[in-house]
Amino acid sequence: MKYYMEMKKRYNLSKSDVIICCLATILGGVLRVIGYNWDGGHMIFQPDETEMVWPAIYFVDNKAFLDRFAYPAQFFSKLQGIVLWQYVRATQTKLGWYMVDAYLICRIFTAVVGALTIIVIFLIGNYLHKRVGTVGAVILSLSPMMVMMSKQVTGDVTTLFLTSIVMLLALRYTEQQFKRYLVAMTIVSAMATMEKWHGGAAAAFIGLLVILYAKSVKDFIIRGVIALATYFLSIIVIAPNVVTNIGHVIHEFIGTATWDDVPNPGYLNNIIDYVQDAFIGFGVASIILSVFGLALV
Repeated sequence: MKYYMEMKKRYNLSKSDVIICCLATILGGVLRVIGYNWDGGHMIFQPDETEMVWPAIYFVDNKAFLDRFAYPAQFFSKLQGIVLWQYVRATQTKLGWYMVDAYLICRIFTAVVGALTIIVIFLIGNYLHKRVGTVGAVILSLSPMMVMMSKQVTGDVTTLFLTSIVMLLALRYTEQQFKRYLVAMTIVSAMATMEKWHGGAAAAFIGLLVILYAKSVKDFIIRGVIALATYFLSIIVIAPNVVTNIGHVIHEFIGTATWDDVPNPGYLNNIIDYVQDAFIGFGVASIILSVFGLALV
């Protein structure tokens, strides 16, 4: 009860906020799961899905890590691989590279992660200002773009979930600067990086926090070493093939960073494109609703 009261105070929660968050999460989950077999259950039309599902299939089929990288899809694919492994054992189904059931299972996995993101955004928003997170949870629950993306196997949804957790931990770190929060958010940022290269932006954000909240040069060095060591060690644990195939990893990273129509835009421009696309996708309506949420206090 004491922990609940502390959490309620920290995140500016009322009973109505919690109820709305629960309803938004349930509704968001239902919307994301309904129609997950939008291709009729017999053909996969989203080309990016192959890059996300193949690592899971390879993980099960070869009992080994995938040596090629794309997104790089190296964190959630292993969790999906465990689910696929149990599914294959239970149904005695032969696993294939274009096995439709594998794609459908991974889509449900993405839909669930997309729904859980609603809760994280709810906590972040209400931590910053009363009811902002509540409005944000409703927006994310009903957002056509996020609902649509959660019906396919994409690293964008899973990376958003992980980077949102980094942001939530970062808020706690700014409050007390405990090293355990630094370690926790660095581990999660490594997960985000190994899910999709763009998740590495979370690591840069942590670097900024270390600079801003260091109490002295010595404290900055200690915290910097802790963050860097935790980050790279976590990547090695999540995807040890990064070390054994570093040349191909660098090649794939450069290929991803220059994927846009503009010749060789680089990693930074790729991030800018994502921000612009997000603004177009959410639209002015989201801004109006956010302002409305601030006015509810």
